[in-house]
Amino acid sequence: HASIHKVCRLWRVFLSPFNMGILTDPAIERWGTMRETTTKYFRINGGNLRKFMLWGVVVPIGIYEVAVMEANKRAKADGKPERKYPSFFN
Repeated sequence: HASIHKVCRLWRVFLSPFNMGILTDPAIERWGTMRETTTKYFRINGGNLRKFMLWGVVVPIGIYEVAVMEANKRAKADGKPERKYPSFFN
C-alpha cells in the first residue's frame, strides 16, 4: 500500500509534464511574489521611514564622522596638520 503512494508521489513530483520535476515550497513562492511586486504595493509608513532614516542617514553619517575623527587623530599622532573635512556637527 505504501509503495503505491510512493509511485504516485514520484509521478506528481518528477514525471508529471505539468510540474516539470519541480517541487515548490509555498513559503518561498509567497516570498518571491512579494519581492516581485514591492514597487506595486510599497507604501511609506512610520516603520519604513524609521528604517530609512537609520540605515540611510544616521549610520552613514556616523561612519563618516568616525572616519574623520580617526584621520585627524592619526594626523595629530604623526605630527601632521589636521585636514579640514566637512562635518555635520561642527
